Amino acid sequence: MAEPITRKLSSAGRARQVRGRSWEEHEAQRRSSLRSDAQREMSVNLSEGIALSRFLAGFAGSARRQ
Repeated sequence: MAEPITRKLSSAGRARQVRGRSWEEHEAQRRSSLRSDAQREMSVNLSEGIALSRFLAGFAGSARRQ
């Protein structure tokens, strides 16, 4: 199985990337990303989604009171 491709960009990096763009440009980028993801094998997208889900579950679990 192929290794999932993750997009590692800090919040500050994302803010710099988005700043100054119109919503049309942002929408075009979003659609381009969706098309790119659609070209990848489903198993890669699935494994990336599972990894994200596990991370978020752990992140949410860390906020619970002991």
